[in-house]
Amino acid sequence: MDIATYGVGIFTPTLLASFALGGAHTTFIADDIASTKGTALLDAFLVVGFALAILLVDRVGRVPLQLTGFAVMTIALCVLAVGTQLPGGANAHLALVMVGFGVFNTFMNLGPNATTFALPAEVFPSEMRSAGHGFAAGCGKLGAALGTFLFPVLLANIGEAALLYGVAAACAGGFLITLAYRVEPRGASLDELSGIQAIKLAPRVTPP
Repeated sequence: MDIATYGVGIFTPTLLASFALGGAHTTFIADDIASTKGTALLDAFLVVGFALAILLVDRVGRVPLQLTGFAVMTIALCVLAVGTQLPGGANAHLALVMVGFGVFNTFMNLGPNATTFALPAEVFPSEMRSAGHGFAAGCGKLGAALGTFLFPVLLANIGEAALLYGVAAACAGGFLITLAYRVEPRGASLDELSGIQAIKLAPRVTPP
């Protein structure tokens, strides 16, 4: 998840500038100003996503939000990639680009960017919860480092469309892993999730 979050998030201005949103014949400064304004507008969707996550995380559940987030992020990135390949490029389809980025930012924060912090603190057994949470956080930081380091390198070498499709594939992988190994903690106590409650309630068997 952090590959997409940090890669796309940090380099949104770079992507917008590569789309030449300032126009085909503008100066570097004009392109920079246009991409900064576009990024500021798109960042508002991050706040919307977190607000929706706060409202829905206990009503809908962590896993459904994470699955929905990954699925919509994948679709949004594919929409952005397609927008760069349409006649005239992304600059000729500005509405499509802004919708793609806006939907990506909203569902990223509504889904995995919120739930991947909550789930590790709940689903690991109590005797290894701290270690499990730390391992999950470490994997996230590794993904953030890879996304931050590789994104500009890949953007320069393979182009916007291929890079966006690649990040979309990473999000699709997150969806499949979540679906395969899902554990929904909504409505359960930490004792129940750890199996402690079941042990307490199990009948004691005395030896003959």
